[in-house]
Amino acid sequence: MNLIMKLKKRAAFTLTELVVTTAVMGTLAAVAVPKFSDVNESAKENKTMANIDNIIQGALNFYNEKVTAEGRGRFPNQSAFNVAIDATSEKEIFSKIVVDNIETNEWFEIFGESIKSPYGDDKSYMYSVVAGTGQGESAAAPVLTVWDSEDPTILTKTLQP
Repeated sequence: MNLIMKLKKRAAFTLTELVVTTAVMGTLAAVAVPKFSDVNESAKENKTMANIDNIIQGALNFYNEKVTAEGRGRFPNQSAFNVAIDATSEKEIFSKIVVDNIETNEWFEIFGESIKSPYGDDKSYMYSVVAGTGQGESAAAPVLTVWDSEDPTILTKTLQP
């Protein structure tokens, strides 16, 4: 009998309390979601710039190795110091290219595997090379530009050794 009395006296939330609580939770959710969205976008940008830094560092190491071995530096997939790789041809860094009927890519020699863009499988890292010019003291090194196809105006870096 004592148990039945306790169950009857049990207090519950009123409809007003439930509505107010729901409204407060909805407001908090509406404020928090955009903040978390910005955090995610910022994290993707940071990851992309870190990946581009890794690509640039790998290209610089490759360039310096070629200076030591060949006397003149070049970037991966650049056939010679004074040969450009045109940006209009949309060169993906980690796509296979055919050289003398052999599928190859010197970027894979550096990294062993492709570096994926955090923006999804349909996005990739692109590059172009402005050819080096001159000889001796007047020589100008080639210029490498790397960018993410998600937003090339912001997610880009340039290297001239």
